[in-house]
Amino acid sequence: MTGVRRGLCALGVLLALTSASAFADSIIISETSPGTPGGSPSIYSNQIGAASWTTTSAYSNVSIAAKVGCYQCSGTMTAYLTSVIGPSETASDQIATSTVSVGAGPELDTFFSGFSLAAGTYYLVLANGDNVNDYYWLSPNGAGGTTITTDSGVTFEGDYFAASVGSVNGANPPASVFGASFGDNGLNFQVTGDSGSVVPEPSSISLLLIGMAGGMCLLGRKLTA
Repeated sequence: MTGVRRGLCALGVLLALTSASAFADSIIISETSPGTPGGSPSIYSNQIGAASWTTTSAYSNVSIAAKVGCYQCSGTMTAYLTSVIGPSETASDQIATSTVSVGAGPELDTFFSGFSLAAGTYYLVLANGDNVNDYYWLSPNGAGGTTITTDSGVTFEGDYFAASVGSVNGANPPASVFGASFGDNGLNFQVTGDSGSVVPEPSSISLLLIGMAGGMCLLGRKLTA
């Protein structure tokens, strides 16, 4: 009988851990494409790329990464997470900024991590951090094939591009004059996080209760030992 009780206790703890793992990080949105270095669109010192999405629920533990590289060079790239782009954008609209070192690549660089997003519309803006370097993002270069993956309640709002000296705001890149979606060419990025509106399914609740019972079983044995 003692062996059976121990087995049930162990099963309860295992189920508790299983139910907890159901709340692991998930993809909020990602845009991927099969471009190759040297043959993909590039961000010169007077060009800026951006992508946008809208969420209907809040997320925590958010991380944002983009696959970028520097063609035959190395340097830095600056990313902006903001709620507005265009000439009306100000520093107060910016949620976070980050500058990372970029090698020849391609590489998936994490620009932001460990923060929360409320429901709303967001823009990821990538700007060349070095005047002499030519950066690329791995888009299909007109060949098509861009894949968009979104969580439930998340909408991809498109890619944007700012080019030419007259359209780019060098001091505040998100405030540049952006054109509409530039065809099949877009940022290669991924946003992950934990949903703030997750409601456990009945089966998950059952597993959690069983797990709690198993934990109490083990605790009871310690108290009576």
